[in-house]
Amino acid sequence: MNTLHDKTLFITGASRGIGKAIALRAARDGARVVIAAKTAEPDPRPPGTITPDLDYFVEA
Repeated sequence: MNTLHDKTLFITGASRGIGKAIALRAARDGARVVIAAKTAEPDPRPPGTITPDLDYFVEA
């Protein structure tokens, strides 16, 4: 099995949907994950934004 240990991934659109799934899976597989999203606020329409799963975030 391939591992992402010692890898850093930059994932755009990772606050929800498929981007969120990719970011969470990469983190479980050992990667350091940097995400980019339009806002740190959860979108009230689709459930399951990544905000509760973040260790920290930096506003640009």
